[in-house]
Amino acid sequence: MSEQDAYIKYIQDFFGKWVAVYDLFAASIFYAYSHAVKVVDPQPGMNILDICTGTGEIAVRCAKAGATVTGIDITEAMLARAQKKAAGLPATFLTMDARNLEFSNAAFDAAIISFGLHDMPRKVRLAVLTEASRVAKR
Repeated sequence: MSEQDAYIKYIQDFFGKWVAVYDLFAASIFYAYSHAVKVVDPQPGMNILDICTGTGEIAVRCAKAGATVTGIDITEAMLARAQKKAAGLPATFLTMDARNLEFSNAAFDAAIISFGLHDMPRKVRLAVLTEASRVAKR
């Protein structure tokens, strides 16, 4: 197994085990989510990418503000929870590696990453930030 495949498997296994209680833990940091959403300032007509969306908390907040949101994550269990939370909102969730985003340059008005970066090795973090910069207009 390659180093990249091993990293993805580790993340999927780790967060897959925590999906049932993740939002309870994350509630202690929801204030930071509010700040992140405020910085992006989602508006109707905006197209926002939520990288490492997890259970979709930021995606849901942006969609409720009227933006169209695409949330990506590599943990399918987290994405399943995100889809339930975002039912009826303009949000789509995709399984995708943030190091290799399958979108064209400047495809989104903004990209947001909540708490995914701190778990990543430096090399992975740089790749994710490079991709976020590539696909976002800001």
